[in-house]
Amino acid sequence: LSATTIGSILGAFALAATAIRLVMPWLASRLSERVVIGSAMLVTAVLFAAYPLVQTGWAMMVLSALLGLALGSVQPMIMSTLHQITPKHRHGEALGFAAVRHSRCAGGRGRRVLGGRCGGGRGFATGMAHAAQSALTRRRLIACQVRSAFI
Repeated sequence: LSATTIGSILGAFALAATAIRLVMPWLASRLSERVVIGSAMLVTAVLFAAYPLVQTGWAMMVLSALLGLALGSVQPMIMSTLHQITPKHRHGEALGFAAVRHSRCAGGRGRRVLGGRCGGGRGFATGMAHAAQSALTRRRLIACQVRSAFI
């Protein structure tokens, strides 16, 4: 696939994930969080199973857009569910943890891309250093989560 086709596939995902956010208030007023999250998980599983079977860029773009619709609908629902199931005195902690976890995931991808870009001849060593840093970050987050469960 050409770089343009790959960019179009990624763009279809981003546009669909953004577009679904426009209709989420309407959808949320008619369906429960459980139904939306469960449906999105099922659709995502089916799309991930179908993705290796397609060969053309157009088919990948359609699957990517459908994946964007499914995953774009879930994030607001996850935050709403997190707010509902967390005890009132721990709302800030739960939302803070979700925000940190999201930023760590996004930052980890960026570090790996940047590391691969800047690594050049040292690509393997740079990649290993980034992997170690990501593993340590995950460990710290899990340790914080376990500690906060006992507080």
